[in-house]
Amino acid sequence: MKAQTKQLLRYLDGEMGAAEADAFRARLAESAELRRELEEMQRVGALLRGWAAQAEAQGDSLLEP
Repeated sequence: MKAQTKQLLRYLDGEMGAAEADAFRARLAESAELRRELEEMQRVGALLRGWAAQAEAQGDSLLEP
């Protein structure tokens, strides 16, 4: 996994301290590529959360009898 990807994951998971997060946000402001990667990870996360919520709502109907 690329170092940049690891940093994005740590940022999204809230695992950075305040100073590190501020520095990372400064990098985001300067890098269109980094912003695109962050947005893509956010979209994937939202899709996964939606799928998980739908699967939970359907519950037992997803299991074979």
